[in-house]
Amino acid sequence: MSTIKVNKIENTATADGGINVNSSGNVGIGTSTVSTRLDVEGNGVPVEINSANSNSNKVQLSDAGTVRGYFGASSTASFLVSGNGGSEQIRVQSTGGISFNGDTAAANALSDYEEGTFTPTLVGSTGGSATSYSRQKGGYVKIGNVVHVYGYLKISNKGSSISGALKVGGFPFTSKNDTDYFHAPAFGWYTGLTGVTAYGLGFDAAPNSTVFTLARGNGTGVSSLTLGDITNLFGVEWAFTYRTE
Repeated sequence: MSTIKVNKIENTATADGGINVNSSGNVGIGTSTVSTRLDVEGNGVPVEINSANSNSNKVQLSDAGTVRGYFGASSTASFLVSGNGGSEQIRVQSTGGISFNGDTAAANALSDYEEGTFTPTLVGSTGGSATSYSRQKGGYVKIGNVVHVYGYLKISNKGSSISGALKVGGFPFTSKNDTDYFHAPAFGWYTGLTGVTAYGLGFDAAPNSTVFTLARGNGTGVSSLTLGDITNLFGVEWAFTYRTE
């Protein structure tokens, strides 16, 4: 077997930069400006790495001669990260979503993460809304099809237009359209009830909705709040989780 050693090749005349090996041993393909060990430039897809035997680990990463991990891809994953023993750590599913530590099931993949804010409102089940507010603030974290919402609403004038059960509207995502899914909200604080006793206040998170009914424990069961049950200083703070699909 023969060995070819190139000390220096410089080709700057070709339009695409050609192949250049400078005096430091750095290689440039498609460029005459070479600042790293390998510098590749080109249109389209400049570099292709193909494992002829379909090995999912395509690129080996080492540190001072010690293998630390691999990058790769497979027929079921568009991108893979593996540890130094080749064990899979991160997978980007071919159908989308990210899974971890060897879990190849597409159904378990993290497909969405989002954070944001929303403006809650106090409305009636059959119409109307509060006249004015002293505070409206809501936030959410959505991971996949689970939404964690938190917020605070306080009115300064309830007005007279609200009819039916009191509801809080403006939630950022429509709840799952399935009555078999129940939601377990928890409140940190509420005030401004009149003429009623609340043994616990929560949301009736209806299916296929972004508007949830305010309900209270009354000692024997659960009932909805109405306009007559609150003062102009009614306020509520919440944190709960609901499902979207």
